[in-house]
Amino acid sequence: MAKRLILLSMLSAVLFVLISSFDFDAKKTNANVEEKKDYVSFEYKITKVEEGTYYGKSADGLGISFTLDDLDQNIIIKKEDTVVCYFEKDNMRDGLVRVEKK
Repeated sequence: MAKRLILLSMLSAVLFVLISSFDFDAKKTNANVEEKKDYVSFEYKITKVEEGTYYGKSADGLGISFTLDDLDQNIIIKKEDTVVCYFEKDNMRDGLVRVEKK
């Protein structure tokens, strides 16, 4: 009987150590969260919309053209709307990743 009590105590101690060392606050992952990257944003005023292609100009006169099909976004943009365009920091020429209506 004493051997059983000692064995039960030892197993209980091992179980307690395992449970106390287990990380219950494990980091949860979300598949919809993009990896954090450095982005650069610019503001443009849409000057023309033609066959799904949007054309805009920034305050300093730089132009942009893009299609929302490439960005997989469902927003409605009209002529004269102001948008914020996010670019990859290392690829500002072809790195447009997101457009938000302001």
